[in-house]
Amino acid sequence: MGSRLAYVQIGAYNDSWLIDDIEIIQDVYDICSPHAISPKDVTFEHFTARWDAVWSATSYLTSAYYYADEEKTHRVYIAENIETTECECQVTGMEKGKTYFFTVKAKNDKYTSVESNEVQVYVPIRTMPVPELADPTDITDTGYTARWYPVERAMGYAVRHFLKHTARSDEEYTLVHEDLETITEGTFEWPGYFYDYDLNKYSKVPGWGVNMGCTVKGMIGIDNYYRDFEEGKITSPEFDLSRNDGKYTVQLNVYAIHAGDTVYVDSYCEGEKEHREYLMKTVGEHSFSVDFTNGSAQTHFTVTFSGTDKMFIDDIFVKQILRAGESYTSALASFEVEGIDNTSYTFTDLTGSESDEYLYSVASWSYSLDEEGIWGPNVYSEYSEPQIVRLSSSIENVDGIDSDKVYAHNGILYVGVARDALVRIYTIEGKLILSRQITIGKHELDLPIHGFYLVYINDHCYKVSL
Repeated sequence: MGSRLAYVQIGAYNDSWLIDDIEIIQDVYDICSPHAISPKDVTFEHFTARWDAVWSATSYLTSAYYYADEEKTHRVYIAENIETTECECQVTGMEKGKTYFFTVKAKNDKYTSVESNEVQVYVPIRTMPVPELADPTDITDTGYTARWYPVERAMGYAVRHFLKHTARSDEEYTLVHEDLETITEGTFEWPGYFYDYDLNKYSKVPGWGVNMGCTVKGMIGIDNYYRDFEEGKITSPEFDLSRNDGKYTVQLNVYAIHAGDTVYVDSYCEGEKEHREYLMKTVGEHSFSVDFTNGSAQTHFTVTFSGTDKMFIDDIFVKQILRAGESYTSALASFEVEGIDNTSYTFTDLTGSESDEYLYSVASWSYSLDEEGIWGPNVYSEYSEPQIVRLSSSIENVDGIDSDKVYAHNGILYVGVARDALVRIYTIEGKLILSRQITIGKHELDLPIHGFYLVYINDHCYKVSL
């Protein structure tokens, strides 16, 4: 019954007795095979095979291979009977795309063991490469298709969608709008449980914190039942609100369960706090705004309330004055898609103007994998540098004649004519900026600045936004 884990136990049933010497003798007519364990230092090019020691072995023979057939009957060796006196051996010469295995034999002066157990070599997944973005396609005035190239071993991709707005003149601009429409559980009578500590599954901007949360369809709630121990609270991510001398506005659409509850909104910036309140005098829906003056490059705010029951938040807006020429990039969506070849996503129902650009950024993800072939938590790559997309502008044919084509894309004006024509382009104020005779076909016209233009093809007029 001997084995590599065998032991001898001696005991006395009656009186105590003394042991003088113990000698364990074995007649060795063979040698045990080693027990191979998971390799280390595994890459697509090499790995280090490992095994447990055999007491009677003086060396070991390592073989590594892949199978040339699905039935695993034909081995193709990349290393065969490589001899070493250690309990590990580095194997090289691997090719990406093949599945490798290794076995070990123990050896001494008289005997060579049979093969050990077969161990599959798993290349671990601890990080993921950043996807390379492809050019977007199907660009219209209401949407486009974002594209990227597949990443090896990816199980899917995480996509972020942004809108960059540049003010043409001073304006109040909505920096953030969280509508929470992706929350689907709960009613006012039976709110849904909310076990997470953030809104990342439902928000457009990651980083919203939730304490003592609950849900109603399309709303996030906060519960003050245990207020003496822990109050319900929504905490925003940190925003850059340094524009407009730090002045900004938070607008909330909320639902009051009880009349007389007060909503507290507190703005925090570098230790400085500004406090605002709103009294909900009636049960039901309320919409209100509070203004702050302590915005900075790192500002966040919290939402709490005075009651001991629940309050629900339907919409959160953050607004600020943008001066002419200032830009702000807001997050529109953050989501994941599954499948290594799922390398595109079509955005629809978008709106844009000459002041707006859309951007998308992509990361790859997979379950983590260790050398033993055990799957673990997800790992994500860094996000790619964003791809900028300018929607094709809407074209208004003033004369209602469609024989010629005029459209704009990525800052370029395209004019297509079915015959030789005179093209004249005016600003919306009526200033002539280009007059050119063009031949039949499609032409690109690079205009100096974005804006609205009147394009005349002979006597037919088109209005275009660039």
